[in-house]
Amino acid sequence: MAAGVEEAEAERLVGDGEVGLAEVKRLIGEEEGNGVDSVPIVVVEGRKRDFTLQGAKSVEEYVKCLEQVARESA
Repeated sequence: MAAGVEEAEAERLVGDGEVGLAEVKRLIGEEEGNGVDSVPIVVVEGRKRDFTLQGAKSVEEYVKCLEQVARESA
């Protein structure tokens, strides 16, 4: 309810494993087509290009990516 979902709707979503399943499968297939084969996947949208960090990364690697986006956006 704190997320803005009515109680009846929340019960329906939690109680029925088929709700949203087709969309999730479609999205998984889409990402497989994009070459994604591990988690987590973080996509940082830059002004000139997007950066994809795939798999477990260190804090330093996230910082490096964000700094690159900042440089290219200047």
